[in-house]
Amino acid sequence: MKTTLQFLIESLLFRSGDPIGNIEQVLFARKMADCEGIPNCNRLARLTFNDLTVNQALAGAASLNKTLVLGFEAWNDSVLHLCIRIGKSVVSIATGYLPGL
Repeated sequence: MKTTLQFLIESLLFRSGDPIGNIEQVLFARKMADCEGIPNCNRLARLTFNDLTVNQALAGAASLNKTLVLGFEAWNDSVLHLCIRIGKSVVSIATGYLPGL
């Protein structure tokens, strides 16, 4: 059976050149960047899934988790981290390294 997953990506740092991120999310991203060895977190977005069962620990429970993408983009490379934030804890799901050309 084929399953299609749809999601929305929402920038949490900038929109039209102005910072829009919730200060809690921005501080969390900075702390996570320090733990991952990223010099500066200049990319932060939240993923919202159309399927409400994504990120549920128990069947039927409300999803209180936030799926975040954070990273650092430089002139010659980029690093992105996909993580799930649960309160003050985090689970790192994947890391992508994008070398410059």
